[in-house]
Amino acid sequence: MNNVISPFIHVREMNDSVILFHSLDVKTFSVPRDLWERLREANYAPSDSISQSAIDALIDRGVLVDKSFNRSRYLDSKKKSIQKRPQYKYLYLISETSCNFSCKYCVYDGEIKRSSAGGARRMSDEVAKKAVLQFDEVSNADRVQGRYIVYYGGEPLLNFPLIKTMCDFVESERLNFKTTIMTNGSLINEDMIETFDKYRVHLAFSIDGNQIHHDGMRVDNSLNPTFNKVVSNFKRISSLGIPVSVSCTLHANNYRELPYIIDYFHNELNVRNLGFNIVHGKHGKELYVEDVTQCIVKCFHKLIEYKMYEGRLMERVKSFANSSFFLRNCASYGRKYVVDPDGRVGPCHAFAGDSNCFDNNVDQSAQEILNSTTLAAWNYRSVLDVEECLSCPAIGLCGGGCAYNSFRESGTIFAKDSGICKYANTILEWLLQEARENIFKEVIGGDSR
Repeated sequence: MNNVISPFIHVREMNDSVILFHSLDVKTFSVPRDLWERLREANYAPSDSISQSAIDALIDRGVLVDKSFNRSRYLDSKKKSIQKRPQYKYLYLISETSCNFSCKYCVYDGEIKRSSAGGARRMSDEVAKKAVLQFDEVSNADRVQGRYIVYYGGEPLLNFPLIKTMCDFVESERLNFKTTIMTNGSLINEDMIETFDKYRVHLAFSIDGNQIHHDGMRVDNSLNPTFNKVVSNFKRISSLGIPVSVSCTLHANNYRELPYIIDYFHNELNVRNLGFNIVHGKHGKELYVEDVTQCIVKCFHKLIEYKMYEGRLMERVKSFANSSFFLRNCASYGRKYVVDPDGRVGPCHAFAGDSNCFDNNVDQSAQEILNSTTLAAWNYRSVLDVEECLSCPAIGLCGGGCAYNSFRESGTIFAKDSGICKYANTILEWLLQEARENIFKEVIGGDSR
């Protein structure tokens, strides 16, 4: 047998051991350095210094393959094992396109504002009800559990009467949905609080750290600071037991002070769930994604200590620890669809106003939505179909990145997202170091004589 190293094995030499990482199986193995050197000298075949059992162990784990290994056939098999048909769990309703903030990094300032060229657009009760009933049929077709209606904008609370009407409607129709509102947190009043409490609405507040971090970027339309109002509302909502989380954008003004931001969230706001956003699109040029990601991973143990869950990092840690391919970086790939104020349906809110992307509508049947070629194309968007991604060690952890970034960089959603490349590879190198120092690995020694 003529053995070679699998094209999906990536080697990291660390002190007295060698870490072997299988990028598609997301498996990590440790081989003693002296054994690895003897294997290379023996051309990965049994010899006087290498037992057959050691070779067999490496073959069984996909580290060694025969020279006749068919990469295309292996990739096809991998795709079939991990790709799934769409299962829509999230309905995003763009209830309002206008916003009372003028955040300096807003990634949707172009797309959503262009889609509102004739003025701000506001979703009607009729469109929202059609969307919810349609989504109920679509998600029930696959018996999806844990379904969510997510109100998005613009600032969705500018159209709070719609949200209140829809909360009442969902309850009256006995629909099993949870409700989330993505909000800047500045407009909350007593009427809203009563509704949030009654229906256990989850509020995701955008807060970028302490006052200096936040007000440097998140200002209102008159360029006034917003921190005090937002944090006051957050504390009030949280004190009432209404579910809350924080969405924190890491930008040039704050990412280097991430440890202090996490301390602030823990000590002052008692945050348990949060997400770190790295600026997309044209505004992302001012950031070094690798530097930002290094800041995030350095805070991993602080997050664990504080029992704070940061989804983007933690999901990748779980995939690495469980040796599972991280397929979807975004719910737009087969787990959500979006309805704009005019009732048009598409996969991603960043493309609102693009008729090529939002080519379905709420008047269609559930089966027509399930058969949508656009939504299906997004569901099956995969890094396994991007040739330049196949040699990347972090292919099993990137989740395909952001389609919006791919489109802005290359004019197609089916290209790589260079930002996620840096993010995923930085996380992988950190995890491999953690693997060497802790577990996450299997030691392959065999009878090495």
